[in-house]
Parts: sequence; C-alpha cells; structure tokens
Amino acid sequence: MPEHAAATATAATPAGGSARWLVVASRRPAAAGATAWDDAAALARAGQDVVLVVTDDVVVDLLRGAPWRSRVAAAGVRVLVDAAAARRRGVLDRLDVPAAEPPALGALLADPGLRTVWR
Repeated sequence: MPEHAAATATAATPAGGSARWLVVASRRPAAAGATAWDDAAALARAGQDVVLVVTDDVVVDLLRGAPWRSRVAAAGVRVLVDAAAARRRGVLDRLDVPAAEPPALGALLADPGLRTVWR
C-alpha cells in the first residue's frame, strides 16, 4: 500500500467500521503516475469501501488490457465510468464497466458520507 494511502485510510476509518471513498481518476497513467488506481486499490485492501470513477482521458484506458484494471478488481474496488466522457471519446459502447451519467456522478460528489480524492 502506498504510504500516503495507508496513513489516510488509518486516520479516516471510524472506530469499528470502514470509511467510504470516492477516488476520481481524470488523468492517464503517464500524467498521474498511476496514483489514483494505486490509491484506490490500497484503500480497498485496507478494508475501505472504494468507488473509482474514471473520467476525461482515462476512459480510454478502461478498454480491455489496461494494466491497472486487474489491481483494482483484485482489491474489490468498484469502477464506474463517466458516461459523458466515454461518449465524447466514442468508447461508451465498447466498455464493460457500469457507466454513470453526470447527475449520478454529481450526487456521488455531493454525498457527505464519501471522502473524495481527485487525481
């Protein structure tokens, strides 16, 4: 687990339960250093409830073969794709993960019970 994710998970976990996290990946691995998906997987392995929302240019990486997909799947991270971003890039009908429309993503971002990390 990346040290910063482990420290954050430990500090943010309520006694006797797991925290709920929303991790937003908006930059491709070359630009983000794979931080968003590594952090999402690390938080999930630490017992946290994690949703990873993939948006902007990262949606193209959701096509089969993206190297980070197996890490987040093995950790139990739930992955959603920003439907509008996928539609703009012409890949929405080729994805095999659930898509969320902007109103649903807005509701996630506004949920006071979720801690949000945007990378």
